[in-house]
Amino acid sequence: MFFQIKNDGIDIEELELELIDFGAIELSKIENEISITAKFEDFGSIQKELEKEKLKFLQLNSREKP
Repeated sequence: MFFQIKNDGIDIEELELELIDFGAIELSKIENEISITAKFEDFGSIQKELEKEKLKFLQLNSREKP
């Protein structure tokens, strides 16, 4: 399961530390996007935390990364 969010100057290391508590497995940065990988059962809690932080979603996908 993965999320893609817009990177508007986000400190990826700080975000990763925060999202690990919600079940994030891996964060990776590609240009101006951040991809967040998580288990299916953690998808909802990570989505809620990202919405709380008002981060712009580029893609939400409850399937595995291609």
